[in-house]
Amino acid sequence: MGWKRALSLLRAMPEARLDANQRTWNAVLRACESDAQWELALSLMRELWLTGVDKNTQTFLAAIGACARAKKWQVALALLEDAHLERAATEPHVYCAALSACAKASRWQAALRVVFTMVSRTVWVDAATYNVAIDACAAGRQPARAFQLLHEMQTLGVQADRWTETAVPDGWSLADARWACAGGGGRWEEAWAIFAAAPGDRSAPQKHGLRPLGSLRPGGRGVAPPGG
Repeated sequence: MGWKRALSLLRAMPEARLDANQRTWNAVLRACESDAQWELALSLMRELWLTGVDKNTQTFLAAIGACARAKKWQVALALLEDAHLERAATEPHVYCAALSACAKASRWQAALRVVFTMVSRTVWVDAATYNVAIDACAAGRQPARAFQLLHEMQTLGVQADRWTETAVPDGWSLADARWACAGGGGRWEEAWAIFAAAPGDRSAPQKHGLRPLGSLRPGGRGVAPPGG
């Protein structure tokens, strides 16, 4: 069902004396996600806060997914924070949707913040999560940050998969990456030194917490629609 049809049915429910429940709203949001209708999804989320209908993981997953498809990473991160505040971000899928939004918009710094926030909040992370973040760093010409994530994988005992091989920066094999991350967790810094002359941010890798962009709920500070 397309988003126009889904929205039309939602708007017709009051006239038919029917109440839209959580499943109804989620279905409309999923239709928005399929067509990358991020502005409509955001508008519907604001309506939900006003109507008082409970939101669950699927609600935020669909809204963040719509933002990801449209590369609206800032709005996706704001929704992620709202999901966390409403205890609807306990599953990794919600974080991964926001991570995907950052990666699709080539925002490697934001991608790093999402991963490190997942770790700090003890949200389950797997190779697929790291692969997206590593790919974002490689696309942003930040091989040192990619190695930092590989080191993090090893430290946490996350098993690399076959897709991790393709996410490693050009010119280096997964074996090279494992060597760089071996030896008590120190050699990833040597890898960073090798790539210190790479274009982009040359400061030493650091972990960052996810900085909330402001609630999108009524009364919140809000987020200006991003241009990127």
